[in-house]
Amino acid sequence: MMKSWKAFPRLLLGLAMSVGLASDLAAQVKVQAQAQEKDKIPNALDRSVADPNDEPEPREIGDARLMQFEMEPERWADMAYSTIAGNRGDFEQILRRRVRMVLNQIEQLCGTSPELREKVTEAADLEFQRLDADIAALVAEAPRRPTQEQYEVFYRKIAELTSPFRPAFFTGNAPGVTPRRTVWEKVLQRNLTEEQREIIETDKAKRAEYRSRVRRLEILLQVSRVLGLSSKQLQDLERVADASPAGWTSLEYAWSVLSAMPEAQQKEYFTESQRIRLSKPLEYTNDLRPVMLWELNQ
Repeated sequence: MMKSWKAFPRLLLGLAMSVGLASDLAAQVKVQAQAQEKDKIPNALDRSVADPNDEPEPREIGDARLMQFEMEPERWADMAYSTIAGNRGDFEQILRRRVRMVLNQIEQLCGTSPELREKVTEAADLEFQRLDADIAALVAEAPRRPTQEQYEVFYRKIAELTSPFRPAFFTGNAPGVTPRRTVWEKVLQRNLTEEQREIIETDKAKRAEYRSRVRRLEILLQVSRVLGLSSKQLQDLERVADASPAGWTSLEYAWSVLSAMPEAQQKEYFTESQRIRLSKPLEYTNDLRPVMLWELNQ
């Protein structure tokens, strides 16, 4: 019994040494793992020559690829539809809704026949199918890894193909630019009587004037938020805007017009503090966000 108790300290000492050796071994393994991870991180100050096998494949001279991934035909097709709608399904719904809305407006103005509705709807459906086929044929020839120049050239082809279907405020506001009519619009025009065309054109002119007036009022309210105009000042400036609508197409343009007013005319419409504010550049804030909506593509 005494011998066993005498051997017990030796046993504890051996156990402690084993634990210590295991701890040292674990620490060494951890240090080696950290060193390996550090070797994987590029060092900006390291001037040693890298292993050629680890270097990326060098580009050829003049290789200016824009995309670092494959531009599959599906990607190009999505890009084509994004110029006129969110995607293919969105464009189909927008086209059908547009045709239905135009036919309903004509029905309210001067009446339509079931035959006219059927012809126009069929023309719109066929036009959608043809556009879908044209886009598929075009993107089948698209480059997979385009350079900047190839991308711009092919994007212009897409824009040319989809231009008749873009909203009017993308294509019809530039001076001298006449929006191209789609096939269904041409079918509609050919099947209207002269009397119906006159009624529609008169209504279109009224709608355009209404939208222009709404836009002037919106800009006038934005000016009022900056200057703090009274109700009388708003009424006076509304007459000024109606008399020269060309100067009220945007907030920036209206601000420049008001700032360039002769001093005598400014004193007629504005207070001293308002004239001082007009002499400074326009600063945008959240208060200048539009509060009224108007339809631009009708």
